Amino acid sequence: MFQRKILSVSVPLIATFLATFCVNLYSRSNIPIIVYHNVKNGIVSEKSYIDISKNNLETHLKYISQNFEAITYDELLAYHNKDLRFKNKKPILITFDDGLLSVYKYAYPLALKYNIKFTIAYFPGKYEPLAKVNKITWQQLKEMKESKIVEVASHSYDHVDLTTLEKN
Repeated sequence: MFQRKILSVSVPLIATFLATFCVNLYSRSNIPIIVYHNVKNGIVSEKSYIDISKNNLETHLKYISQNFEAITYDELLAYHNKDLRFKNKKPILITFDDGLLSVYKYAYPLALKYNIKFTIAYFPGKYEPLAKVNKITWQQLKEMKESKIVEVASHSYDHVDLTTLEKN
């Protein structure tokens, strides 16, 4: 079904530091990092670069569960530092940016079903393009973290266009 190596599912909107950090770790460890954003329960426009349908996500996660071992950032660092080795399957890191409610409603139950770890990079601030999209609550984040399948990470406070900031 998947003929090519999975490297990215959508255009990452990660904070500059985190993106650079991931790319550097990926290039040194050769572990794929997949970034998802929004999961929709229905048809997704082909023009969308941040949405994936629940059905397509399930196809991805099923394939990943059969061929990879999903890991957390902590495990990626341990692997990079040679403190951790993977015996049976090739490791892969899965992230969901922004903390949208669809991750809790659709991705989290699928991750539980297929026993797939993922990291959610949550930002508590406002971002105009997502102003009308519901975000995960702190209680939902806590529930997912306590499941031991979800790692919660800081995204940034908001989505500031770094090109508009003063150089001070």
